[in-house]
Order: sequence, then structure tokens, then C-alpha cells
Amino acid sequence: KYGSRWLISEYSVGQIDRLHKQVFPFGTDKLLNLLPNLGTTKYFGLHLWQYLGILILLTIGFLIHFIFVYVFRRILFQLLHKYGKLDLANQFLQPVVKPFSLMIIAVFADILIPVLQLPALIGTNLVLLSQALVPFFAAIFFYRLVDILGHYMMKMAEKSENTLDDQLVPLVRKILKFFVIVVGFVAVLRGFKFDIWPLLTGLSIGGLAFALAAQDTLKNFFGSLMIFIDRPFQIGDWVTSGDIDGTVEEVGFRSTRVRTFRDSLMYVPNSVISNKMVDNHGKRQYRRFSTTLSITYDTPARLIEVFVKGVEEIVEQHPDTRKDFYNIFLNDYASSSLNIMLYIFFRVPDWNNELRCRQEIMLEINKLAEHL
Repeated sequence: KYGSRWLISEYSVGQIDRLHKQVFPFGTDKLLNLLPNLGTTKYFGLHLWQYLGILILLTIGFLIHFIFVYVFRRILFQLLHKYGKLDLANQFLQPVVKPFSLMIIAVFADILIPVLQLPALIGTNLVLLSQALVPFFAAIFFYRLVDILGHYMMKMAEKSENTLDDQLVPLVRKILKFFVIVVGFVAVLRGFKFDIWPLLTGLSIGGLAFALAAQDTLKNFFGSLMIFIDRPFQIGDWVTSGDIDGTVEEVGFRSTRVRTFRDSLMYVPNSVISNKMVDNHGKRQYRRFSTTLSITYDTPARLIEVFVKGVEEIVEQHPDTRKDFYNIFLNDYASSSLNIMLYIFFRVPDWNNELRCRQEIMLEINKLAEHL
């Protein structure tokens, strides 16, 4: 300002068209020539046409909200009800519709508020508020959308045989929700024209200090991610790794719980178990049974041959033995006996069934020996 005159630089004059389109997008500046013609009388600091514009803006917002909610309820709800997914609609889609419609209303408000030509302080604050409400409602929308995604992933995990997926889904859902909250918070601050760079710089320095102070926790967290990605074992598997020997019960953020055969519970840091060699007995397709059948030296060769053939027949007839590979042979001259090697495999899921099959085979062999 120079005296009573404003002096505007050539650069500022060159920016007028761009700034005008930014303030009045989609040709909303044409409304400036329409609304003021309705009257210029002021009431409580605002013209009559400005009150009318506010009423029109509120009406548009109400209609948008009503249309979105109605369309979603009538179309999507009927569609989901047709396929028997009404619970999904009530639990997840209903909470998603409202923030989405409010986000659209905030976008329209951001576009139309400048047309009202409100006093500078009020108009500026309303524009900033509408610009901040857009990412705010968008964050709520995506936050609730994560629940729908998590519900879908849980259904997919239930169909898979890998039980580790059931624990991976809650982990992924929590990470996505945390990501949505952080991004939404930063976007809201940007909507208020808040300078976020000092905040981000402070967060990065604080994050570095936190990372240095919590190295073990971060190692365990990334160890859990590697377990979920590589899937060296799943819930219920019998694993052996160094001093670890037991059945996996749970894989958490920090540690893996292993139930030992002494019925004690081991809490193994994920950073440890993810960097060790893990012998997963639960991944075995077959369970080996290897033993020696000893008979006396005075047993006739004919009976030995019949006995070996009889043991082979027992293995062949058992429903849970591997038929394409086994070894049953007279194998060794021991100091006081003739030794027959019994080397077979069971196709069973767990140790209890393996013990049952061993007993059944051994009892049949004893009966054969008594018969001969």
C-alpha cells in the first residue's frame, strides 16, 4: 500500500487468471452474477442473497447425503440380501456410506463457499475447514473400508489349510488402519495449511531415537513379518530349532509361543526363530518307523522266509502305511540273534496316530510270530 493506493506487481497480475480459476473452479464464478441480483440489503452483516446461498448450499448437502444413503441402501442392500450377505451390509457397508457422502459434501462446500463472498475471516476459515474435512471423512471411509477388506481376507484365510493366515489377517488389518490414521492426520493438517515439514522432521528424528532405543522390538516385529511371509511353520506344527522343541500355538508381534512336550510354554523372540534353522516335523508327508526284529539262530530258514513275507503282508494291508517304499529284510548276524530290518512309513497327521499305527503293526507281527 502506497498512500491510499495499492501497488500490484507485474508477477501478481500475471497470476490473476490462475488464482481466479483456483478459487472458482468449474465455472462457479458465473454464479456471482446471478445471486447478488436477488438483493443487496444487509442483515447482521450479510446480504440477503448470501443467506439464500447458504440455504442452497445446505440443501445441496442434504440432498447429496440422502441420495447416497438411499442408493446404497436400496441397491447394494438388496443385492447383498439376494446373495445372503445381509450381515455384511449391516456390519460394514452401512458405516462406510455415511463418511463417503459427507466427504462428497465437503468437496462441494469447498467449491461453492467462495461464491458466497462471505467476510474474509469467516470465508477463509470455512474454506480451510471444508478442505480439512475432505481428508478427515476420507480417512474415516478408508478406515472402515479396511474392516470390509479384513472380513474378506478372514473368509479367504478360513478356506486355506494354512492356519498361519488366521493370525496374519489381524496383523495386516492393524497395520492398514495405523497407516490410514497417519496419512489422514497429515492430510487434515495440510487441509488447514499447517506447515507439516517441521512436524515430519521432528517425527523422523524422534523415530530414529525410538528405533535406536527399541532395536530388539523392531527386530522381533520384522522377524514376525518374515515368518508370515516365508511360512516356515503354521499353528499346530511340531518344530525343532536349537533348544526349541514343541508345538506352535501362536505367532504374535514380538514372540512365538511353543508348547513343549513337558507341557511348559516357551516364548521365543521372532528375531531368534526367524534367523535359525527350523526343522518342521509338521510338514512331513510320512512318519518313519525303523526297528529291528531279532529271532534266535535255531529258527529254520524256511520259517524266517515265511515270517519276512508275512510282515510284508501286514504292512501292505495296513491302511495307513506307505505302500510304494518300505524295507523288510533279514539284515544282520548279531551276537545272539538274527536281525530282520523293519523300515516303514506311516501316512498320518500327528504323533498320536503314529503311535497307534506302531502298536497295530507290532501286535500283528507278534501274532504272526506266535502262529509260526
